[in-house]
Amino acid sequence: MITSSEPIVVAGPAKPETVALLRSVAASVAARRGMDVVAIEEFRIAVDEAATLLLLGGKAARLEMSLLSTPGEGIQVRVHTDVDGSAFQVDRASSWPWRVIRQLTRGAELTVDDAGAQVAFVVRQGPEA
Repeated sequence: MITSSEPIVVAGPAKPETVALLRSVAASVAARRGMDVVAIEEFRIAVDEAATLLLLGGKAARLEMSLLSTPGEGIQVRVHTDVDGSAFQVDRASSWPWRVIRQLTRGAELTVDDAGAQVAFVVRQGPEA
């Protein structure tokens, strides 16, 4: 099992093509953490939906994800974009991506402010979490 006190950060342009990169990094980190196949796929889906939700929110230049392994808790995930917070257009109550994120993760939060929009959540480490 891999653990680190430093987050893994990956970023790219705020475009749909970047979502595939984020999904791949999430899957790689999950596999190195010893997560089972089902947990890895759920993690990939949650990252995909978080990025999609942010891209739907408005025009942005950058899409970024940070992953931090925390012993006993799982992997803390933060997906962020620099969208204009005052123009963010997603209603999380009725949004399909938000519903999926809430179902597959723990402690999901959507934050929108002057710095942009962020989806944060925790995914389980594996069967024991």
